[in-house]
Amino acid sequence: MNPSIIMGYATLATGKPLELFTYTEPELGDHEVRVAITHCGLCFTDIQAIDDFYHITKFPFVPGHEIVGRVSEVGKTVSELKEGAG
Repeated sequence: MNPSIIMGYATLATGKPLELFTYTEPELGDHEVRVAITHCGLCFTDIQAIDDFYHITKFPFVPGHEIVGRVSEVGKTVSELKEGAG
């Protein structure tokens, strides 16, 4: 499968505002699933990550870990989920 270009919003450094950001989707691992996200929520944990509150954020950082979507691809060893599940 050819990698796709992903578009989202990222902060490029601690405390900076979000800006449009594109990147090439990473290679899918054997034990991973890819989710085509339709909706995403942001919470205070995301704000803490943008501000690097715990000094662990790697930039550029695309916030948002509360997602809704469908499984678009599964790794070779994944058996619990199927493409199209959501």
